[in-house]
Amino acid sequence: MKTKLPIIVISACIVLTVAHFIFAEAYDLGFGISTTVSILIIIAMLLQLKNEKNN
Repeated sequence: MKTKLPIIVISACIVLTVAHFIFAEAYDLGFGISTTVSILIIIAMLLQLKNEKNN
């Protein structure tokens, strides 16, 4: 499960990015979604670096 966690986080980033393009102007959610995507990308990178370091 730990090796697939970065892939799951990156998938969530992709979904949120698509949602951002669809709903940003209609519901004014641009800042919240883009901030969440940025945080998830950073978490995914840190998890990947941790996995590479353990191998």
